[in-house]
This record gives sequence, C-alpha cells and structure tokens, in this order.
Amino acid sequence: NSMIGFVLRGLGFGLPGEGFCVGIVASLLAVCAICGIHRCMKMRMRDCTCIKKWMRATGTDKFDDFEMMLLVHEVLMQNTKKLTTAVRVTAGGHTVKTDESNKGIFQQPLSIFVEQGTESIDVELLDARGHKVLASVKLDPIQDVLRPKQLLHEKVMPMKQKSKGVLNPRIKLTVMLESADEAEQGLLSGVDIGLGAEANMMLRQQLQKVLLEEELRETNEMEGGTESHGQGGMSDLELLAKGCCGPLEMFGAWGAKETVFIGVRGPPNSKRYYLGVWKNQESFERAFNKGSPEIDLLRVTSVQPDPGRTEVFAVNYLDGHKVKKKLTFRILDRNRDVWVEMFMLLIKMMHDQKEQKKKTRL
Repeated sequence: NSMIGFVLRGLGFGLPGEGFCVGIVASLLAVCAICGIHRCMKMRMRDCTCIKKWMRATGTDKFDDFEMMLLVHEVLMQNTKKLTTAVRVTAGGHTVKTDESNKGIFQQPLSIFVEQGTESIDVELLDARGHKVLASVKLDPIQDVLRPKQLLHEKVMPMKQKSKGVLNPRIKLTVMLESADEAEQGLLSGVDIGLGAEANMMLRQQLQKVLLEEELRETNEMEGGTESHGQGGMSDLELLAKGCCGPLEMFGAWGAKETVFIGVRGPPNSKRYYLGVWKNQESFERAFNKGSPEIDLLRVTSVQPDPGRTEVFAVNYLDGHKVKKKLTFRILDRNRDVWVEMFMLLIKMMHDQKEQKKKTRL
C-alpha cells in the first residue's frame, strides 16, 4: 500500500483518508491486471495479422488457412459391451462432431477450418454417454492432407487405444478439399444438381468411385481374355444407375431387418430402368436373376429421408396394380443423403428423357 500511496501522491492523489482510497484503487488495479493477464493468455500470436503474415513469409508456418471435409465412414473395433459412440474432430480451436451411433456406422461429412500453424488434426472416438475418449488418431495437415497427390479415400487407419473396453480400434476416413473436387466437376457437368457444398462433394466423390470401379472391372476383363461389356464411356443416366447400387439394411414386417443388395438394371437388358432388391451382390450380377421386388423407377413417387433418423430413408412407389408401397432402408456404405439425391437425380433424368422422346415424336 505504501508503494501505491507513493505513486498516487506522485500523481496528485495524496488526500486525507489516503489509506482508504489507496485500498480501493489497489483493488481496482488488481482486477484490471488479472483481466489483462487472462486476455493475454487467451490471445494467440497468430491472432495478430502482422505476426501471422510474418510467420508465413519466413516459413515458420508451412501452410495457409484452409477448409477441409472429413467423411467419417465407420469405426471398427472389438468391444466388450455395446457402446453408443461419436467421432470428434479438432483442429486447433475448431471442433466438430458426428451424430451418435450404436453400430459404429456414421457415413457423415464434417467440415472443419484448419488455421495456419495448426500442428495436428485430432480424430477421437467418444463414448457418447460419458464423453470419454475411447481411441484417437492424429492427422498431419501437411503429410496427410495438403501434400499427398492422392488424398485419403476410404482409408482404414489404426487408432490409439485409450480405454480398456475397446480393442483394436480402427476408423475409415475420406479426406476432401475444395480444390480436389474441381477435378471431378466433369461428372454430371450438364446436370443442375442444386445441392449444398458438402452434399455436392459427397455425391461427386461417390460417382468418381463408381467410374474407377467400372474402369477396373473392364481392365480385368480385358486382361483375363474375356469380352468387355463396357460401352467405352457412360452417359450421365448410366452413371447414376450404377451409382444407385450397394448394400443396405432393409426393414421388414414386425421390425425384422436384413442386409440386402439393391441395384438398378436397364438398357440394353430391358427397355426401362428397374430398381430391384437381391440377397447379395453376386445375386444381382447374375444376368437373369430378377430382384424381389422389382420396381419400375418411373413408378417411384418419392425418395424421402427419415426426419427422425439420420441413417434411414424410404422409397415410395406404385406397384403393377397401382397400389402404394414403401421400402425402408438403413445405410451401410455411404451417407444417407447421397443415396436420396442419386435416386432423385436418376428419376428426374428418366422423366426428362421420357418427355423429350414425346416431343420428338410430335
């Protein structure tokens, strides 16, 4: 107090009742000092634009700010009890998290901003109930995201175990950047998709996967000496038809569920495109094996996401007797919105093609 009093007297505040005044002023100065220290602790060097630019120019920081999308497919593990889990992704001061899942299947995109100077992107598996970290893995912003010519695509990565109840944890991830998506803009380039950035990237990524699988199949057929059935380049309609194929869990009567394979067949094997349900992919690939049921896609009235379950969607259609029917599915291999949007695009394209043929005849 004597020192503060001396300072105050030097500033002209030495008055009668000095002790009381000194106490009040000392308290105010202490509060201001604590607030200042707290603010400085919260501030980071790169919050200052000049320092941030200087650190980038000198090479201290190796990359600029960027935004990435991490598609969390699923978590594979051996656990002693059934767990409801979520995946959290942290990059510096930014954090995003998936919805909860009791099966380890997420198929959810997470968009996250990675600031200049971020040392790692932390991917953590959480116990959704207790918010306890069960396992984790770190991605290097340069080595795993910015530098590779081929980004992580459905890559299964081992995770570091953090809980005794979780054994051999692994996570399947896909990394996408806005610049990487530009290479896929040729897919459905003439189609107005009208989706948000995340859904657009996921849809094009799925179609790119279909193209690569088709090219690999044709290459294997040629190397094996068998005649390739490829057409040397698929139309947008054919590409979407092949994209609307894959494994799903189908809901039946009284809550029954079974894993099935759905696929779309069309020309040249039939005049129209049909959606069918098969036991597995092998059954679908047999040329004369019909699906059960088999639905004329022009009779599909809607493909709707379930409002209460992010992993479920329904296909509403009219059967051969014009009776309303519905098939309900749960996703397994891709995001629910990708399934819904691909079906809706395919059906719209088929109706547009039908209308165009009518006009041509007139």
